[in-house]
Amino acid sequence: MTFSELEYKDKVARLVSWGHWFTFANAILALVISLGYLAIVDLPDTITGQLFLLVYWAGHFSFLTFLIFLALLFPLAFVLIRPWIMQAVSALLASVGVGLLIIDILFFDAYRLHLNLFAFELAISPEGGLLDFQFWQLALVLSFIFIVEFLLGLWLWRSPTRNTTRKLARTTATALTACFFLSHFFHIWADALFYAPITSQKHYFPLSYPATAKTFLRDHGWVDVDKYANEFREQRFSSKTLNYGVQNLPSSQAAYTNSVLVVVIESWRSDMLTEEVMPNLYALSRSGLRFTNHFSGGNGPSEGVFSLLYGLPATYQDHVTKASIPPLVSSALEREGYIRSAFTSSRKLNDRIEMVAFKGFEQFQTGDSGIGNAANDRRIAKQWTQWYQNKESDAPFFTYLSLSAPSNFATPAGYKSPFQPDFEGVHLFSDTDLLDEVQLRNRYKNSLHFVDSLIPAILEPLRKDGSLANTTVIFTSDHGMELNDKGGNNWGYNSNFSSYQTQVPLVLLSSDVGGADIEMLTSHYDISAQLLHQLYGKSVDVSELTSGHPLLGDSRHNWLFMGDAKHFAILEKDRLTELRMSGQYKIYDRGNKRNRSAKLRVKPMREVLEELRRFYSD
Repeated sequence: MTFSELEYKDKVARLVSWGHWFTFANAILALVISLGYLAIVDLPDTITGQLFLLVYWAGHFSFLTFLIFLALLFPLAFVLIRPWIMQAVSALLASVGVGLLIIDILFFDAYRLHLNLFAFELAISPEGGLLDFQFWQLALVLSFIFIVEFLLGLWLWRSPTRNTTRKLARTTATALTACFFLSHFFHIWADALFYAPITSQKHYFPLSYPATAKTFLRDHGWVDVDKYANEFREQRFSSKTLNYGVQNLPSSQAAYTNSVLVVVIESWRSDMLTEEVMPNLYALSRSGLRFTNHFSGGNGPSEGVFSLLYGLPATYQDHVTKASIPPLVSSALEREGYIRSAFTSSRKLNDRIEMVAFKGFEQFQTGDSGIGNAANDRRIAKQWTQWYQNKESDAPFFTYLSLSAPSNFATPAGYKSPFQPDFEGVHLFSDTDLLDEVQLRNRYKNSLHFVDSLIPAILEPLRKDGSLANTTVIFTSDHGMELNDKGGNNWGYNSNFSSYQTQVPLVLLSSDVGGADIEMLTSHYDISAQLLHQLYGKSVDVSELTSGHPLLGDSRHNWLFMGDAKHFAILEKDRLTELRMSGQYKIYDRGNKRNRSAKLRVKPMREVLEELRRFYSD
C-alpha cells in the first residue's frame, strides 16, 4: 500500500516515525558540530569537572534537538500530510538550527559570548558584522546545509530501518536522555556545594540553564549551604587564563616617586562641583585639572571602584577577585616601595572585592551603621590624619580614602545645612516617599557640603610638612546620583546608565600641572593608566596593561564601556547604547532622551566585545 492510500492517522504515524529518525540524525549531527565548544573552552582541572563537561555536552545538545522536534516537527506532522513538503520544511528548520549553531560557535570563539538578539543582528549586519563573513557567504552555507538536510530526510524516508539499527538508536537515545538528567543532578549538587569546576561551566553552551536547588536543600536541612559558601569565599582560583598582573610590568625602576592620595566621594554627581555646594573643593579645583566629561566604569559601587583601581571593565571582576589578583597599579607601587593604605567609611563594597583590591594595604574601616555615614566620615578623616602623622617611614605613600555621606544623603546632627528647606535624618531608599523633590535635592547638596568641609582637614597634614608639593591628589566618585532628573520617580543609582548616574567629577592636583578644564571624554580606566604612566613614562604602553589611556596623554576614547556582564552600556560621543545580555537594547542621545529609530553600530560593538576578552589568555 502506497502512502497516498493510507488513512489520515496512519499517514500521521508514518510522518511522526520519520520525524523521530530525522531528529535522531540531527541530534548526532549537533553533537559532532558542538564539539567545537569543547575545543574552545578551558578544560576543568578536576576529573569530576571533565566528566560533567562531557555528560552535560551530550545531554544538552541532544535535548535541544528533541525540543525542536517536540515544538515544531511533531505538530507539523498533523498539518503537512504530503511527505515532500514535510521533508522540505523540516530540512529548512534543521538547516537554520545547524546554521545558528555554527554561527554561535564562531561568535563564542571570537568573543566568549553566545548569540542573542542584538548580537545576531550585528553578526549578520550589512556593515560587515561581528564575524568575518558576508551575507552572501552565509546564504551559500545555509543553502548547502539545506540540501544536505533534505537529502538526509529523503534517504531516511526511503530506507527501511532494521532491527539492529532500531536497537542501536534506542540505546543511544536512552544514554543521551540519561546524560541530560544526570548532568542537571550533578549541577544541583555542585551548586549547593559551590563546586567551581562544575558551576563555572554553565555559560559554555548556548541556551544553558542548568538546574539549581540551594534554597530547597537548605530548607530541608540536606546541605549546609552557608558552610560551603564561606569555604568558597576563602578559596583561591587559578589565574592562568587572565593576562593581567604584576608579571606584565616592566623590569625598569620607576622614575616617578610622588605620593598619591585618591579621595572617593561616594555618589557624587558631576554637576555638584560648584562654589555654592562644595566651596573648598571648588577652590582647590581651580589650581588643578578638572575633567568635565568624565565617567565611572559603572552605575554602582562595585563597578565604579573596580574600574578605578584595576583599569578594567567590571566584566573581569569575578575572575580577578576569585583569583585574588590585586590591581596592577597597586602591585607596581608596592614593588617601588610605596606605603599603601585604605580608609573606607562604609560597607557598600563586597568583602571579597575589598580583601583582594586592598591586599597588602593597611586597612581602616569605620562602617558603623549605629553612628551613621556622616559620623563615619568624620572618624575616617581623623584616622587618616593620625595614620599620616604617625607613619614611621618617609617612603612615598598611596592612599585610597572614601567618604560615604552623600550616598545616604547624610549630615551629622546639628550640622548647619545651607540648603533649605531640608529634612534632617532622611535615609535614601526608605524615606523618599515622605519628602518632596526640593527637600531631597537640598538634603543631597547638604551632604556634599558636609563632606566638602572635611577636605581642608584631610589635606592639612600634607600642607603642614610640605609634602603636598610632592603628592598627586585625585578627587572623584564611584558613581553618580539621579535626583528624578528624567521624572518617573527615579532616584539613586544602579538602575540605568544615564549621565546622572555615571558621570562624575574628576579633579587632579599636582605640582607639575596648572589649572585647566579638560573636556575630552575620560573614564575611571584612565586613572590607573595615568598612575602607571607617571611611574614608568614611555618605557611601557599602559594601554596594553589596562583598558584606559593616560589622562594627560594624546590618546582619545571613541567609546566607553560601563557596567557588568549582565547589564551594560556603550557611551559614544553622540549617544548611549544600553544593553542586556538577554538581547534587549535601548539607545539614547547624550541628553538622555530615548531614540527609538536608532540602530546598533557594528564597529564600536565589535571593539567593545574584543576589549571584554582582551585580557583573557587564548
